[in-house]
Formats: sequence, C-alpha cells, structure tokens
Amino acid sequence: MSGASTSASAASSPSVPLERGKACLRCRRRKMRCDGVRPMCAQCVRADEVECEYTDGGATVSQLLEQNVAHLEARIRELEGRSSESITLHDPHAAFSQARNRSSAAGAVTGGERGHTSLGRWQIPEAVLASFVSHAFAFGFFLNMPRFLAKLGTTSGENSVPPVLLYVVHLVGLVTLQEPQLKEQEPHILSYLTQALSAAVSNVQSGMLLYLLQAEVLLSNYFFHHDRRLEGGYHITAAVSIVLSTNLHQFDWSGAAQPASGAYHLPHPADTVEQGERINAFWTVFNLDRCWAVSLGSQSALARIDLLSSHILTPWPLDMSDYELGLLPEILPGQTVPSFLSQTTIEITSDSRNSQRTKAVVLFSEAVALAKHFAPQNPAYQARFVALDNKLEQYKQSLFQVWAMARATSVPGGQLGGDAVRPYATRCILFTRTLVHCAAIKLHAPLQQDWDLTTSRTLSNAVQAADLLQDLDVMTVGSVDPFTGILLSIVAQVLIRALAVAKTLRTASATARPSEQELIVANALERVYSVMQALTATNPSAELIAHELRNIRQQHIMFQTP
Repeated sequence: MSGASTSASAASSPSVPLERGKACLRCRRRKMRCDGVRPMCAQCVRADEVECEYTDGGATVSQLLEQNVAHLEARIRELEGRSSESITLHDPHAAFSQARNRSSAAGAVTGGERGHTSLGRWQIPEAVLASFVSHAFAFGFFLNMPRFLAKLGTTSGENSVPPVLLYVVHLVGLVTLQEPQLKEQEPHILSYLTQALSAAVSNVQSGMLLYLLQAEVLLSNYFFHHDRRLEGGYHITAAVSIVLSTNLHQFDWSGAAQPASGAYHLPHPADTVEQGERINAFWTVFNLDRCWAVSLGSQSALARIDLLSSHILTPWPLDMSDYELGLLPEILPGQTVPSFLSQTTIEITSDSRNSQRTKAVVLFSEAVALAKHFAPQNPAYQARFVALDNKLEQYKQSLFQVWAMARATSVPGGQLGGDAVRPYATRCILFTRTLVHCAAIKLHAPLQQDWDLTTSRTLSNAVQAADLLQDLDVMTVGSVDPFTGILLSIVAQVLIRALAVAKTLRTASATARPSEQELIVANALERVYSVMQALTATNPSAELIAHELRNIRQQHIMFQTP
C-alpha cells in the first residue's frame, strides 16, 4: 500500500491527539491537527506536499540541507569579510519545492537556450568532446555514454540533451583538454551554464531531472577540480536535493511508480540501461556527499542513519557494461548500507568497480564518524572499532586480489591488457585502494601513535598507500577524481609526522645516519610528492591538487625546521 493510500485511510478513522512534538514539521508550523501517519500524514496528502517530515529523530533532511547552505554562506562571508558584493546561495531544496507549485511551461524544459549560435544548438568542438569522454567518469559521469553521445546529435524532442548539460560537458572537456587557445572560453561558457542552470531549476520537468542531476554532479567536480570548494559543496547539496525529490535512494528497480513521498516521478525506465543509470546516479551522489562532507566539515545529508542511510533500498551499482548486457544488481533483503556494515565476512572480487568504490566510501565515512566519537573505554565503541578494523583489513586483501587479477592479464611493458588497459580502470582501482588505506588511517588516528612501521597501523597504511603510486603512468591516467588530492594529502600528512618524529629521535640519540624505516618513509613521501606534481604538470587547472601539494610541503618544512 502506498504512503498516500495509507494516510488517506488513517484520515477517515477517528483521530487520536498526538503527544506534544510528534506532529510533522509542516503541521506544526501551520498549527494544524496532524494524524502522525508516516511517511505522509493526511494533511500533507491533501495539500499534495512535496514531503512530510518528522523531527522526533533529530534534524530532518531538508533542515540538514538548509544547514549546509547556511554553513556555505557563512564561510563565504568569512572569506569575503564585509564586502558589499557578497554572494548569496539559494536553498536548492526550496527551489524544487517551489517549482512543483508553478504551472508547467509548454514543451520540455530547455535550460535556458540562447541565440548565441546560428544553429540554435550549442556545438561542442570534437577535440573537447573527445577529451570529456576520456575523463568523464573521473568527474562523476553516470549516464550511458554511447546513448548520451547519440543524443548529442538530436536537435529537438524528448531525446535531446538540454543546454545546461551541454555547457558543463563543454567545461569539463576544456579543463581536461588543456588547449591554451581554448582556455579563454571557459568563463564565458560558465556564465551561460549559470543562467541555464537557474532556468532549469526554476522550471523542472521529470523528463529532464536525470540530466539536471548529471549537470550538478559534473559541475560540483568541476569546481572542486579548480579548488573552488564552497561552490562544489553547494552543487553537492543541490544534487542531494534532486536525489531526495525523486526517491532515487529507494529506487524501485522493477520500474513501478515511485513512492508518493517523492516530489517527482521519473518516467518509466525503458530497459536495464535506464534502470542502471538511475542506480548509478544515486550512488554517484552518495559518494560525493559522503567524501566531501569530510573535507568541507559539513554534515552529510546522506549519512544520518536515523534519517536516510537505514532507508536506502537502492541496490549496489554495476558497471554500465553490465547494464548493457541486460544485467541488474542482486536485490538483497534489508537496507543496503546497514546490511553491508553488519557483514562479518567481506568478499568483493566479483563486485563491479562501481560497487567496490561505493563500499569503500561507506567504510571511509564510517571510520571518520567513529574517530570523531573516540571512546576507547566504551564497550560498544570497542566492538564497532574492532568490527570496522576487521572489515577494512578484509577489504584491502580483496582489493589486492582484484589488482592481482588485473595484473595477471598484463602485456609486455607493464601495461595492463584487456579491459584493464583503460585509464578508467587504473583510476578506479587506485582511488578505491587509496580510499580504504585512508579509512584505516582515519580510524586509527585517535590512538596513541608509536610511529613504528611494524606496529603503527596509521603509518603502515600511509606507506602502503604511497606504494600504490609506484610505476604509475600519470600521462596515461590523465585527470583524476578531485578527491584524490584530499586522499594523497591525508597520506602525506602521516608520513611527514613520522619523519619529524624520526628526526627528533635521531637528534636525541646523536645519530647521524637515518634508520631504514626513516628511509622507507622518506621514499614514500617522495612518491606522493612526485605523483601530485606530475598531476598538476599534466593538468595545470588541477588547482585543488596543487593547493594540497603546497600545503603539505609547507607542513613538511615546518616540521623539519629546528
């Protein structure tokens, strides 16, 4: 039975007064009698509201989104001082709520098409588009690439790609192509994109929602790539809002109607590829939100167990090639994330790369959350710590097997053969393995460190993460996920601290020669420096990685100064 029908039947029965504070947020604000039925009370069903939220479990999802926007605005004011030309961010969640109450414009939303081309359509140069295709997945592209490219040639109708997505594809292609003569186009296209995005959000139609979500994800990573973190965080919040408005976290993979609590009903998926696009869309936003909440210091709207994580029904993602073969993920009983975290044995060698990466993000987020509430004397904390530590060790071993199987298909010259020869495969495996090592670093960081390579799990994981970079061909890999810069910075900070301790011990013992461990750590740090330097040299627009590299070098100098 749907939420709407449940609420309707409840409304017809005699109502029992609710306890104080138990009414939904909308009824409390409007001082209306609420029947307390979940997920939708009768008042919200009658009003055709976007959502019906209860606050007895803490802040609601919309409140978390509003808090994130407020946090971003506060950071902008802090950075700009009292400048009269301040930037105001608008709540993207409210934008979707308001858009639903407007009358729909005739025809499909175009996202702000303009007359700046004689053909009436935005044309992406072939070289720029080719560069985008090569690096699309590093920037969060989740649509089916062959179908997307085919639709680029469609000038009108439901199958055409809206300008808001064309502009951001053009932008990502420019920053990855790195053609100096084309660089001056970037601010102009960004201006077109900003206006198109505003128009698209103010006139949302269900047929364009997945395109709009894709644009928000790409734009978020574009800003992170340029080290514009506040703007990147804002577009994550917008992407989260779309996910919640469409209930992609509870995606009905069979293609039935979405639950009534969703603001929009996506069109019925035509086949497994379209189903796969929606599954991968949710997990792409999930990964973005979980990872960058750690770096930005904001609260993840998709991490609150009492609000959302325990209600995620969308199955783990497959790779797009699997969907093209007509495959769909296995539907397991229970909620997706808690079921995974409750497993005692982890085996991922048969998982898709997308699934391996997403599960690593879950472990990373869990490790960060556990470290924030460090309570070593608490039995419950100890149990969670040991369980997560065991999962991370199993995950590392499974990922090593995945890498070994890929290496087993290698061809002379060290290049990976078959499917693994693609830079995409290298980026995926490298990112996932580094993320798991960083999860272990975060988990063990609050513990007392002896900085001994044989006993310190923090230091050993940092060295192992640096070892992954050995023989990495940066020129072949190309542009990487911007969060890679954050992960490499986490690794480098541990290595720098270990070298500082080693130097202090040498000074205290009047020993001139560095120990074998110190040399191992120093070489590991040099590998991190070399890869980060190479990534910024091959792509000067990778400003976040350049910023992180400057920071860790300054930190290194500070710790080495007597």
